[in-house]
Amino acid sequence: MMSSRRVLYLTLFFLSRFDLIKSSTANCPVEATILSCVAIDAVGLVQATKGNIRVFCTMAERFMECVKTKTRGCVGEEFVRGSLSELIELSQKCCVNKDEKMSEECPFFSRPQCFSLNDTAKTPNGDEISIENLKIGEKVLAIDHNDQIISTEVVAILHYEKNLPALFYTFTTDSGHQLSLTPEHLVYIGNQKYIQARYIDSNEHQLFIAGRNGQLKSSRILSIDVQIKRGYATPITQHGTLLVNNVSSSCYASIYHHSIGHLAMAPLRWAHQAKQIFGLINTSETNENGIHWYPKALNNLVHTNLSFTFFTKRTDKCDIKYYKDTLLRYGTTDLAFRTRVDVTNHMPYVVKVTTSIMVVGMSRSNRDEIDSELNRKPVTFTDETLPVISCKEIVQKDPVFCKCTSIKYKEREVQADIEEKPADDHVEIDISRFNKFLGRVEPIVSYYLDDNLERPNVLRHIKMRYTGDETAQELFTLSYPDILIDKEIQVTSLSWSANSSSIVVGYGSTSHEGLCMHKGAVCSWNIERYKINPNKPDITIETSTCVTTLACHPERPGIVAAGLYNGEILVWDFREQDSLIARILERQDLHRDSVTSLQWIREPKLSKKKFILVSTSQDGKILLWNPLPSKSNLKLTDAYFVAIKGGNSRSVGKPMGVTSVTFNNEDSETFIFGCDSGFLYKGSLNSVSSVQSREEGLADMSIHPKNPVTMAYQSHDSPIYSVRFSPFNRHLFLTSAHDGQLRLYSQLFANFGRCFAPAQGAIFTCRWSPSRPLVLAAGSEHGGTLIYDLEPHEGTPDSLLLSIPVQELPSSDKRSSINALEFNHKTPNILACGDSAGAVIIWKLAERFTAAQNDEIENLRILANSFGDS
Repeated sequence: MMSSRRVLYLTLFFLSRFDLIKSSTANCPVEATILSCVAIDAVGLVQATKGNIRVFCTMAERFMECVKTKTRGCVGEEFVRGSLSELIELSQKCCVNKDEKMSEECPFFSRPQCFSLNDTAKTPNGDEISIENLKIGEKVLAIDHNDQIISTEVVAILHYEKNLPALFYTFTTDSGHQLSLTPEHLVYIGNQKYIQARYIDSNEHQLFIAGRNGQLKSSRILSIDVQIKRGYATPITQHGTLLVNNVSSSCYASIYHHSIGHLAMAPLRWAHQAKQIFGLINTSETNENGIHWYPKALNNLVHTNLSFTFFTKRTDKCDIKYYKDTLLRYGTTDLAFRTRVDVTNHMPYVVKVTTSIMVVGMSRSNRDEIDSELNRKPVTFTDETLPVISCKEIVQKDPVFCKCTSIKYKEREVQADIEEKPADDHVEIDISRFNKFLGRVEPIVSYYLDDNLERPNVLRHIKMRYTGDETAQELFTLSYPDILIDKEIQVTSLSWSANSSSIVVGYGSTSHEGLCMHKGAVCSWNIERYKINPNKPDITIETSTCVTTLACHPERPGIVAAGLYNGEILVWDFREQDSLIARILERQDLHRDSVTSLQWIREPKLSKKKFILVSTSQDGKILLWNPLPSKSNLKLTDAYFVAIKGGNSRSVGKPMGVTSVTFNNEDSETFIFGCDSGFLYKGSLNSVSSVQSREEGLADMSIHPKNPVTMAYQSHDSPIYSVRFSPFNRHLFLTSAHDGQLRLYSQLFANFGRCFAPAQGAIFTCRWSPSRPLVLAAGSEHGGTLIYDLEPHEGTPDSLLLSIPVQELPSSDKRSSINALEFNHKTPNILACGDSAGAVIIWKLAERFTAAQNDEIENLRILANSFGDS
């Protein structure tokens, strides 16, 4: 008797091969016609799933004849015949003499269907070789029991079929890798555990791919597709594993335990070793279609002398969970019908197709056992046992009987509502009277509008009253444990995606004594997902060195630029399978030290609509890049260099490390930048001043750099970490530095206007609120995140206002420094803070920090203008 699962494969294969379903229209409902043909022989369909191949083959003939008859005059006879030709051929192969045996030419015959011939393995020297061309004795890469990538040898090809079709599960990972396996093939899911492909859950499991360092790394599953492919092979290696398309997999199928499969194949490995000793291995032999004699003999031995459950978890009951999951993938849409069948102990109690789900039921006693075994509720359908009803009496002889159904009753109610008189949408307007009305009211409205413009402070004394709790609420604490195994790794940078739904996190170390020996990472979490795993990023990209800064594109979600410690700049598009879309290929233009900041700005000279990428580095350069080229190359469009001018004669002309840059919102050619020496400058993209420096590499750049400096400001006493223009005032900008000070400057005056001294150690980062002009936040070394409100309060001296924050948000472990913070620009009450412990806390701020007062922008302007008097 043929196994019920293999007959189900055949059933699904039949139902999935209809190209003519795509031709369904209102006048030609091909999809409904096909399903009605299935319904005609529903008993045969369910008997097929119970393992009766004879009944199934008879049903297949009737089914195809029904489709031919009902669609012949609808979409064209030749088209129908062409669509069914593959099914007819398959039926002939699988239904020989309609007996209980299947032809070995049937693609669903009992065989260890394995890998698709189109997939590739990798040789020890790095070359790729297709599964189709693998030969016995071939050296390929695999993994051992310690998850190390090793070289192994192909000892046998258990089965090879070049043209026969088979059902495959195709897994696509976030790293762009794909792996196609037959449903019962074992897949490696980590910790020396293997699971059959059909049981893989993208929410629970990960695949493991080969990293550059010879280690496996996990990769999230983005999608699982069920496909029919032609050609497959079953290579067996010495270690029982194989890297296919760079993804780790077992060589064994049709069992639940990899170790048992490896033990069962031991005689093949011994035979191969014996052939090696006597020099009998011939790697030039071509693979021939058919099954190796050993699995045939082993299969007969198992079924004759042993309980098959020793090798599998198969039971007498149908695997309803598997059927349901598979049928959901091949379900139909926009159709609902019910077929009533006779009920016995051996017959199904109902077969129902409803809105994209085909459900094959079993007898009620078996169903209860399976429900308790799976410990889960039914999906979206209800089971019912109905008596035998004559369709002839109901449908043909007594149509009036349908009057009592609720469907007819509801239709009548809807029709009665529709019969109401439609409203008259046509409205006539007397233009002359309308013009007279405007003439009367326009002078009055204009007078009061002009009066309001002359009195901008008319609402100045109306203060908004805040309601609710004024404390911040912690929403999530995000972390990536895999990268934090290295205790020196921290959160180095944060950026919100263009649609503000995802927070992108850069990981690296701040402890370097020369070369960087760490691994970095860029991770992304979508905080708007229904379920978020705080310890498992939605997207993870590992980098060769520490990530020092990153910036999301302002308008294109998914595009992220990252700067690395080694001076590289990488641009990814997380929506693409091959996510890396641009990098610096001209090595002479590469930064020669760590990238300290990245910022997207609109192209100020050619096109205001196009964005360019600005990078700064410890090598003293400020570079402008075209970030989205056609050939994956970041093209340098302009260059600036900041050199030391005074002091020691040996230092003159040497680079002054640029640590941060900010561009003016209203004048994108003007920018402020801070340096590791504490110096603070204004720069211009229109500068034509040449650079006087003998710094190595400047002359080799594709664009000769210019000196951007146009004005110097009062410096800090130690390195500047962050510089930010106010989004509400073109002159005001904020700085933070290692000296523990936050300073407010006006770009019109050289001296700072206000200084914050929180006494919490270094201030590593600072940001303005995107919604409240007088609110700002800073990340400190010892005091967590500090939030300041510059709104003047009666009775509060300025000295106290500038030294005491109105709220302090702790780091994840209450003692780590806050290295990065970013307001969500579309939801300004959301604030992300990344700390030196490697955690990112997402805060929801109180209303007082997000709802602006009526006169805040005016107060900010007054504050900026007062700096000239200090």
